[in-house]
Amino acid sequence: MRGVWRATGLLALLALGSLPPARAQEVDLGPLPRPVVIYLRERSLVTAQLVGDYGPVRVTGTLQTGPNAKLSLTDAVGRVRQAGWDEVRAMTRVEFPSEGFPVGSYRISLISDPANPTSNTGATYSATVLTPVVGGWRLLTLPEGSLALQGEPYGSFQFPLTRVTSLAMEPIRGNSTELPQGNIRLEVLNGAVMSLPLQNLQWFQRDTTRGTITLTLNDDQTFTGKLVELPRVTVALENERGKQSVPLDRIAQLERTAPGSRRF
Repeated sequence: MRGVWRATGLLALLALGSLPPARAQEVDLGPLPRPVVIYLRERSLVTAQLVGDYGPVRVTGTLQTGPNAKLSLTDAVGRVRQAGWDEVRAMTRVEFPSEGFPVGSYRISLISDPANPTSNTGATYSATVLTPVVGGWRLLTLPEGSLALQGEPYGSFQFPLTRVTSLAMEPIRGNSTELPQGNIRLEVLNGAVMSLPLQNLQWFQRDTTRGTITLTLNDDQTFTGKLVELPRVTVALENERGKQSVPLDRIAQLERTAPGSRRF
């Protein structure tokens, strides 16, 4: 009987040994989501702080209308620039005097201002991220008129510019797996037109007043030139509000950071 059990066990071991080893299933997870920050070039979300009749007011909403008059800005070296309200990224009234900024003037940064490169390093990814320069423009006096915002839960709100102490453009934040297919064409030199893939972007910035665009690719190559053609596509992202799609033509600035990173 013992011989029979031994023979049976041996046959079982041989049978097990003849089976092919189990293979781990390979699952393609696809590209990793990357944080995306978008600033719009029109009808953007802004936060305004102002002096109310009974105390301070802080309100956030979509910028509906503003004065038709352009803002006449100057910088530290005396350059002059005209800008519309849709271009104002941040504005703060000066309460304490500093060089070039008297009390009652306004310190302003524009959504099209140049940017400073900073390092952004993740566990498996390293890139140069561009951080916009803040507060480079001076506005001595605000034009006549008012701003109108639309938001929740108040509905609509219109207030005089003279009451405003600060204004800040709010970005759209979320995660995007991939940018859409398409090429952006720009003229970097007279007659030299380049076609750059949208999917390789980590930085996108437009100056609609001057008709220029700056692009930085994932390998840190940077191109600035006259915008020739923009693909008619939308950028899809997901955040706490769900899924959003933003037409590329409405975007003034777009920044993509490393997968899994968080800079803001």
